[in-house]
Amino acid sequence: MSTVGYVTITEASEYIAARYTSDDPKRLAWEALEDTNKEVYLLRSVEAINGLPFPGRPTLPTQQYAFPRWPSSVVPDAVKAAQIENALSLSDTTESAEADEYALMRLYGIESVTIGHYSERLSNKVDTRGIGITSGRAMQLLQPLLRGGYRIG
Repeated sequence: MSTVGYVTITEASEYIAARYTSDDPKRLAWEALEDTNKEVYLLRSVEAINGLPFPGRPTLPTQQYAFPRWPSSVVPDAVKAAQIENALSLSDTTESAEADEYALMRLYGIESVTIGHYSERLSNKVDTRGIGITSGRAMQLLQPLLRGGYRIG
């Protein structure tokens, strides 16, 4: 089985089976998908992750995705898990549509909206971070990698 981003469909399915109960609606929906659809969600997920502003640089200038990061030659398990969690979230059309709506509002610079007597506050900056990341769990896994830091040797 081919790798889509950082994981295979088999690895994604095993991860989901290990972390979601057999009657969890997300797991059931994932298991009902055809492999071609699972590939699409995994690809969309890794593309969204690849667009995040990770500090440093890729290990190889020719690598397709953001990881591994120099000087490492290994993709962190947190990145693989985030790809799977986000793909699972993307496959849930209700959750995905709501996240897309908020991402679009951030993209247009909308900071807040009030419904009663409609009000809208715009920002002077455009926020493109996290576009395509619909899973809170995925962002939680990626957050330490986005902060950067310093190596002490």
